[in-house]
Amino acid sequence: MNLATTLDLAAAFLGLASGVFFFVGVLHVKDATLQTIATSMWGKGETIATELAQQKTDFIFGVLIRVENYPESGGCAR
Repeated sequence: MNLATTLDLAAAFLGLASGVFFFVGVLHVKDATLQTIATSMWGKGETIATELAQQKTDFIFGVLIRVENYPESGGCAR
């Protein structure tokens, strides 16, 4: 295996791993956490909580689309 292939595989793995960490982080945001953020900052937290809830929905749909686009063989379609 040459250097270019090794770097390509490493970059693909790091990209996938970072996506997994983002998704797991967003899933840890619960409704109770959003409510605490929205009510504990003198009215300014409501906007932040709304944005976090929208971001969580975007991540969930993004992961579903990403998983759907990978072929069953497990490789990337080029």
